[in-house]
Amino acid sequence: MKGQANMVDTVVGVYYRPPDQDEKADEALYLQLEVASRSQALVLMGDHPDICWKGNKASHALSRRFLQSIDDNFLIQVVDDPTRREVLLDLVLMNKEGPVGDMNAGGSLGCSDHEMVEFRILHGRSRAGDLVTQDMEEAEVLNDFFDSVFTGKCLSHTAQVAEGRDWENAEPPTVGDQVREYLRNLKVHNSMAPDELHPQVLRELADEVARPLSIIFEKFWQSGKVPTDWKRGNITPVFKKGKKEDPGNYRLVSLTSLPGKIMEQTLLEAMLRHMENKEVIGDSQHGFTKGKSCLTNLVAFYNGVTVSVDKGRATDVIYLDLCKAFDTVPHDILVSKLERHGFDGWTTRDMDSGIECTLSKFADDTKLCGVVDTLEGRDAIQRDLDKLERWAHANHMKFHKAKGKVLHVGQRNPKHNYRLGKEWIESSPEEKDLGVLIDEKLNMSRQCALAAQKANHVQRCIKRGVTSRSREVILPLYSALVRPHLEYCVQLWGPQYKRDMDLSD
Repeated sequence: MKGQANMVDTVVGVYYRPPDQDEKADEALYLQLEVASRSQALVLMGDHPDICWKGNKASHALSRRFLQSIDDNFLIQVVDDPTRREVLLDLVLMNKEGPVGDMNAGGSLGCSDHEMVEFRILHGRSRAGDLVTQDMEEAEVLNDFFDSVFTGKCLSHTAQVAEGRDWENAEPPTVGDQVREYLRNLKVHNSMAPDELHPQVLRELADEVARPLSIIFEKFWQSGKVPTDWKRGNITPVFKKGKKEDPGNYRLVSLTSLPGKIMEQTLLEAMLRHMENKEVIGDSQHGFTKGKSCLTNLVAFYNGVTVSVDKGRATDVIYLDLCKAFDTVPHDILVSKLERHGFDGWTTRDMDSGIECTLSKFADDTKLCGVVDTLEGRDAIQRDLDKLERWAHANHMKFHKAKGKVLHVGQRNPKHNYRLGKEWIESSPEEKDLGVLIDEKLNMSRQCALAAQKANHVQRCIKRGVTSRSREVILPLYSALVRPHLEYCVQLWGPQYKRDMDLSD
């Protein structure tokens, strides 16, 4: 069955594989899968036994061959719930994320012992409940959404900002050598911004352009103004995860003027040096901080968790996420803190102020951890959650309540319920933390399986798409595309069991 949505063809198909089907018929099915997978949008329904979709594993050779065909053709299986006697048997396969939404498994049709799987085929993005399909309409929907979450001026801080501003007396940084270095290191293959100034031109003229640009930057620093052309950008929405028709599931990436970005970088370096010298940023923040990374965040935090668990102490980990933090943070509050304190005292520690338990942050991703085998420990976590909620409210921000999760770790954990504001935080048996899957037993086997699955998928893509098998071709591709999946934060989750090690071989 073939239909059209969002100006592209959508192929909807059904397949059935009898239990006694021979290998020749199987191979014919795989050839049809290969052809169908080349469609612009494919939704394929069917069933297949003997496959564990969580770990992408199968015990029989025929089922493993089916899984290999799914990977080779870049198909995605999107049914998560059991569909027959606690087993995930009925499948919905797609060749890209997004066309299917409102997936629900439940109820039966007639005398069938299979659960019904219901879903909608979706294209476009929503405005007031209606789906839009034209490019201009989609752009307006995204613009309206991000405009709605942007925080305007906060009256209580505006006066302080105006009184503190004294750009004319500020000493402009000397940036001549820095600008020249940035120009020499521009990536010539990057796209042009709306000003149509190609990076290769600036790179080749670095010595000639560095001095004039330095003078321009210093003048803008003294005036406190930025030219309008440098604020314009080509904006591209990048899908994150979730439902594609929800505008909130997109991250906007802006391509702005190169001279403007170079000026931003020089100012950023000066600010970071100042913050480092004054020890402005607290130890709990690992994002955008020299010498720290996702790895340091994870190792430092979970080292404390495992120490508590090894001592037999039950521990709860609360995962928090600020809603659209970089879009909603009030700029005038930030400027007010900068100007009133000259960085002295302007610090991310204000979020940490008064926190009793362990708090760890990477940019806006926040974790709270405490020992909970006593009532006092559980009360301390709740008090900290109340303080964090008050901090967010005072700074005109809010936590994404639906993304907040509790991971109960350790034996005899009372599995206490916590609330953030007026809403209860949902418990979860496992949670992805900065790309690493952590479960309530602190067992990394599932993370090992996921990393191996991603690496194998990319490896198959290379084998399919690259005809050469020479070492000079394959080794750089493997190093750039496969190894990162196996090495990302491996110091935290490295395989300990032989079965996990075999997955990576």
